[in-house]
Amino acid sequence: MRDIRVGVVEDDPASCQRVLDHLNQYRSETGTEFTISVFDDGEQIVEKYTPMYDILFLDIEMQHMDGMAAARRIRERDNTVVIVFITAAPQYAINGYEVQALSYLLKPVPYFAFRQELKRSIDMVRRRGRCAWSWRMCCISSRFGTRSSCIR
Repeated sequence: MRDIRVGVVEDDPASCQRVLDHLNQYRSETGTEFTISVFDDGEQIVEKYTPMYDILFLDIEMQHMDGMAAARRIRERDNTVVIVFITAAPQYAINGYEVQALSYLLKPVPYFAFRQELKRSIDMVRRRGRCAWSWRMCCISSRFGTRSSCIR
């Protein structure tokens, strides 16, 4: 199985390192391999974004371009990437629905919560991956009660 492509967008070095440590721990426990790109601002990832990531962990509060604005711009180009917000400000979490975020995690992110959301994200990526070969076939199949998770 191919690596899961992850983007981590976090301006705080300690918080970023925590996410990277959690990804490494998850890899050690499960054998899941990751290809990871790190950005320290939403502006950096949006600038030359192409739909190559499976999962994005986005901080919401960043200096130049916040995670919510970055997610909106990313959704203009990529409607399949799984977005998980990481924030110290839970009042912003509800806005994640605007960009079809899977969930959000509160800082400091405990490993147990991170592991749960990462597993959910990977499961979603793998379900979508099985359907990527033929969106049309998934739609046809879903009409007959199978693979309903493939509808986009």
